[in-house]
Amino acid sequence: TESRPAGAELEAKAWSFLSGLEETVFVGTPPRKRVELPRLMQEHRGYCGQTEVGGNCETGHQGSWAGVATMQDCVGRCHACARCQYISFSKKFDDCSWYAACDAMLTEIPNQPPRAGEAFRTIRVKAAVASNRGHSGCRQQLLVVPSTQKRHNGGCAMTTVAGAPAVVITSTSTSSWRSAERRGFEGTVLERALGVSLWVYHEHAFDALKGRADDKVPQAPVGRADVCMVNLFGVTPGLDEVVSSPESCIDTFYRIGGVREPFEFMLRVQTGKLWVRNVAAIAHALASLPRGASLLRLDFDAVA
Repeated sequence: TESRPAGAELEAKAWSFLSGLEETVFVGTPPRKRVELPRLMQEHRGYCGQTEVGGNCETGHQGSWAGVATMQDCVGRCHACARCQYISFSKKFDDCSWYAACDAMLTEIPNQPPRAGEAFRTIRVKAAVASNRGHSGCRQQLLVVPSTQKRHNGGCAMTTVAGAPAVVITSTSTSSWRSAERRGFEGTVLERALGVSLWVYHEHAFDALKGRADDKVPQAPVGRADVCMVNLFGVTPGLDEVVSSPESCIDTFYRIGGVREPFEFMLRVQTGKLWVRNVAAIAHALASLPRGASLLRLDFDAVA
């Protein structure tokens, strides 16, 4: 019999395994029949993100339509919009918003009572459009912009430990930073000085783009010269596309493996889009440090 290359055999085994999983969308043409993502048209409480009226149905990522009176009408608008896969509708807020991707269910709305976002109902109207296995999104590369090592040049300082440069890094969303700031950073990595430079990667630029942040950019606590703030999405061009575009490699992964993970049957947040932020922060820090430097990453809620 004709032997197949090891790579082809492994690929066939992988597709065979994935074909046996329920609730999976395959990108390309696997050996077995393709099945669709589950729970189309099932309502979820909350909304995907803040939008503005309009949006480009050919190339955009989100938008909204005015004067839509019912959920059924909102669904109809989505079917007529090429990029629309999800809608969030609220009769109370007179809002029919559309999204090409939805990686979280939000329940809070700025300047509204707590959990006001629960007045929205979100539906996945369409399954992801399958394409060739060589998915274009998987050609994405993040471009890391290194910092300089001198604070007055806009970069972050380092600490010399045992004769070599060393830094600790952490990362957090704007909302987590604000919450920690209000309680004096108790219960976070900033609770006390670590004796080494701490670089804090924040997401203000991305949160502002999504309408989830105020105009105040996170600043280092007063008197903490050891802390340097870094705008993660500013120093990693392309990261916003990776975490928000439905054409990214992360979305391709979930289409192949299914929109679920071992400990959460139906994902409310695609954790791959959270972890890629950590990887981007590590990549930027490594690109900014000289050879031989030491780097330690801690979760924001780690207490030294």
